[in-house]
Amino acid sequence: MKTLVKKPDGEMRPRLESWQNTASHLDRLIRPRLGKKLAMEVTKHDIATLSNDIVAGKFGKPSVSNARHMRKAASGLFT
Repeated sequence: MKTLVKKPDGEMRPRLESWQNTASHLDRLIRPRLGKKLAMEVTKHDIATLSNDIVAGKFGKPSVSNARHMRKAASGLFT
C-alpha cells in the first residue's frame, strides 16, 4: 500500500516516487547480505557495516552514492 503525501505542488502522490530505484537497491545491495534475516533481527550495526562495505568497494566499484541510496532504501524497509 502506498502512502500518499501532499507534495510542494499541492498534489497527493506517493512519498517515494522512484520506487523502481529503491527496489533495485534493495535487490542488489541489501538482499545478498541481509536476505536470510528476519526484519526484526536486522540491527543498525548491520546496516552500518553494509554501508561501510559498499563504500570500501566490496560490492563492485566503491560508491558513497550507492551507500547513501542503500541506507535510504533500508530505512524505508526496516522502520
